[in-house]
Amino acid sequence: MTFKKMGIFMLCITLSLLVIAGGFTIVFDPFFHYHAPFEHQRYVLHGINERYYNDGIARNFSYDAMITGTSMTENFKASEFDQLFGVTSIKVPFSGASYLEIDQFIKRTIDYQPNLKLIIRSLDLSYIWNDKDYLEYEDYPDYLYDDNAWNDVQYIFNKDVLFSHSLPVASRTFRNIPSTTQDEYANWNDEYTFGKEAVLSAYNRREKIAPEQAFTEEDREHICATIEQNVLKTVEENPNIQFYLFLPQNSIIYWDSLCREGTLKRQLVAQELAINMMLEFDNIHLYSFVSDFETVCDLSNYKDYAHYSEEINSRILKCMKNEEFLLTKENCEDYFQSVYSFYTEYPYDSIFE
Repeated sequence: MTFKKMGIFMLCITLSLLVIAGGFTIVFDPFFHYHAPFEHQRYVLHGINERYYNDGIARNFSYDAMITGTSMTENFKASEFDQLFGVTSIKVPFSGASYLEIDQFIKRTIDYQPNLKLIIRSLDLSYIWNDKDYLEYEDYPDYLYDDNAWNDVQYIFNKDVLFSHSLPVASRTFRNIPSTTQDEYANWNDEYTFGKEAVLSAYNRREKIAPEQAFTEEDREHICATIEQNVLKTVEENPNIQFYLFLPQNSIIYWDSLCREGTLKRQLVAQELAINMMLEFDNIHLYSFVSDFETVCDLSNYKDYAHYSEEINSRILKCMKNEEFLLTKENCEDYFQSVYSFYTEYPYDSIFE
């Protein structure tokens, strides 16, 4: 065989292997970029790869409702949501996501799914201080998020995708191992220890309380810009979608940290401003579990100063269904006074005695 023929032969072999590998990934499609799972296909979802799975789930699965937000939504069970609200839902969380990232995802999802009627979304108070254009994760797999077929080569001819994702899906399918459910996806409840000891061991308390910081006009403009751009604009543009928004119940240790940093009152003012803005929209159902004092003060519910167990996620769904902790124009002033009094007067030192 001549050198030229050998070169042509090797090129043909290489191209054939690429076609086979690419076709294999397209068929098993572990990130659901091209299609939803076939009837007998068994897939696996790893929580650490949320930003690879979620767009495909939103693009190709069948649903009329969804749960999205930060790690505060990862332990929700979609099946419980479906049963309580009479919907067919997906759970698509983004750990550590800014308000902008979640809003961009919601916009794409609305484009993908014209029958979407209900969205549950967490609004983490600690992230409200980020710039309105802030993105925590800039190294996105953009080839999964756009409609440019040319850059899909980064997906279908990706060695890591083939060996770490496509082949495991194929193996799971051939062995008939059940797919990861939407209840199990990203759920970390069984991976951690909960309770006072676990929370306090992860908390480095400031020795001295810092001077109280004032809520400035610059703060006001910042909060307004973040809420208007990354929450309210999408709500206003989609009056037929019901948005169930909630402020999670961070533990009492979170509020102790704000007290020690001198930012507790500033946080409460920011919360009040954001709430008043959101209460102007009829298709927002706003729940604040900041006033769920019993849960907040029971550290057996938490693995650290913010993250609660799946039992609390279940509690949130049931409270939403029963309209408990629902904020309205009529009850918000009582709510503001209640949380202000509770958190500014709480005997934080008693926790550590």
